[in-house]
Amino acid sequence: MGDFIAPVKGIIKALDNGTKLAKRVSKAATSVVGSQALQISESAKTLQDSLEECSRDISDAYRQVLTSCGEAFVKGLLEDGQYAISELRGTLANLGN
Repeated sequence: MGDFIAPVKGIIKALDNGTKLAKRVSKAATSVVGSQALQISESAKTLQDSLEECSRDISDAYRQVLTSCGEAFVKGLLEDGQYAISELRGTLANLGN
């Protein structure tokens, strides 16, 4: 993840955390009996596979766009992130008034 900028790192980290959670849920399903255990285990595996695929797709898309657009793409992501933070601060300040 070292070659990604902060917004993309955050998305990929969230997906990775979801994948880890799915693995833990799948392991915990062994303590449940019968069809519920199978359902939990299968659902967790499906979730894990989906999150891993999303993470790969985001990583691949980021690299492709970065290759074709270069620094303009990175600058746009960073500026959008700064704008969102600024908007959030403004909203929070208004709530305090």
